[in-house]
Amino acid sequence: MQVDAGGRSLGYSADSGPPRAVPSLGPGLDLAPCEATFLSDREGTVQHLSARQAGATAHEAGAGRHVITTIALGATIAARCQP
Repeated sequence: MQVDAGGRSLGYSADSGPPRAVPSLGPGLDLAPCEATFLSDREGTVQHLSARQAGATAHEAGAGRHVITTIALGATIAARCQP
């Protein structure tokens, strides 16, 4: 979903995986909140993003800022962002 107002653009990927992630919303988002449900060891096994994938998709989309909105229970921020 993309919302544009006041010369700014927010793109929200919701609970999605790579095919429906932030870059599909188009270039130049000012803010890209994105859920990152799993650790990188689950990449490719479920239709959800890891923190690594969420950051990569926000970068690919050219988002000015990226915010992770969901972190799995028991996972630390440091563990979620490991390559």
